[in-house]
Amino acid sequence: MESLWNLPFFQDALTAGVLLAIPCAILSVYVVLNRLVFLTATLGQCAVAGFGLGFLIGWQPSLVSLLLVLAVVPAFLRGGSGGTAPMDSVLGMLFVTAWASSILFIAGSAVGREEVVNAIEGNVLTISAGQRWLLAALAVGVLLLHRFASHDFLFVAFDPEMAASLGYHVLLWRLFLYGALGMSIGMTTRIGSIQLVFALLVFPAMVALRLSHDLRRIFMLAVGAAVAMSLLGVVLSFTLDVPTASTIVVLLGLLFCASLVVRRCRARL
Repeated sequence: MESLWNLPFFQDALTAGVLLAIPCAILSVYVVLNRLVFLTATLGQCAVAGFGLGFLIGWQPSLVSLLLVLAVVPAFLRGGSGGTAPMDSVLGMLFVTAWASSILFIAGSAVGREEVVNAIEGNVLTISAGQRWLLAALAVGVLLLHRFASHDFLFVAFDPEMAASLGYHVLLWRLFLYGALGMSIGMTTRIGSIQLVFALLVFPAMVALRLSHDLRRIFMLAVGAAVAMSLLGVVLSFTLDVPTASTIVVLLGLLFCASLVVRRCRARL
């Protein structure tokens, strides 16, 4: 085990796990409190479709994925703001269309199908130096966004009528939040895989909300849970020779179950 900690790629994997966990955990609180879980899943599927499209047309897959995710954000915004179609209907149609499109894009790609699938699934164990810097920049950006705009995001989410009466442009703030979420998903999906990114955008907040009602503490608990499970998942995946992303997701699920037990025990005291 001592020699394992000295391996450069193992250290890089631990760093990647932390850098991926921090921004996703912060955003997870906004996702859960704003009831954007289905939107998050749909954005993730659009990111996968973007990767497939990038391979198909011979463009940079990560860039195409990011652009596609940002392009569909306004559709979510209109669907959730009194548009002609209910939000869940818009999300459902886009989700299944993106899912089917990703299959067609991969099938028609000139690149080997296995290579495309491996690129889409992502792997924190093979992260490059450039991707680490990208994650670091994303983490800093999300932290700054949270520091200076968290009150506005939550105010617009919980009381849009009052926010509008006080001069807030509700649609613009929603677009800002959805865009930040979409950019984060587009930038991280290829690095961490869609299942891991989605889990990190949901589980940390769900765990934290079971353990506290104080908003500041909720954010801290969410980040702590995501970082701890990411680090533990990387270590266990190396030790047991199992997929890293799936290991972290299962650990997050187990942690959520543990938080339910803790909450029930507190209620009985």
